[in-house]
Amino acid sequence: MDSVPAAMEPTADELRYLKALVIAHYVVAAVVALSTLVPAAHMVAGMRDAGMWPDPDLSGAMFLVVLALIIAMGLGMTGLIAVAGYCLSRRRKHMFCMVAAALSCLLVPLGTVLGVSTLVVLTRPRVRALFGEG
Repeated sequence: MDSVPAAMEPTADELRYLKALVIAHYVVAAVVALSTLVPAAHMVAGMRDAGMWPDPDLSGAMFLVVLALIIAMGLGMTGLIAVAGYCLSRRRKHMFCMVAAALSCLLVPLGTVLGVSTLVVLTRPRVRALFGEG
């Protein structure tokens, strides 16, 4: 990476914000993963106890398909947030981090706080310069 011009050197606060955002991304990714997998485990255990495994009924199959899509989307968001945290730590892929922050705003309330905070920090000119942008 090219060195950042002296006029565009980030402040100590901005560097601390980036470090805090990296940690927050990993924490929120873990919370999203747990909140995605725990209900699925309960549902599977409940279906086995009720003798409904596998359920030949169409409504049961539709329920499983919808649940599988929700789990896939949750795990996809988990991966997106974790990779964005990694990219922030390496100061790479600025636009990817911006898009991930915008998408994490959909996960109310933690994702919204994380996404807005990340967008605020990443739009600063000195922080953009760290990524080799602008």
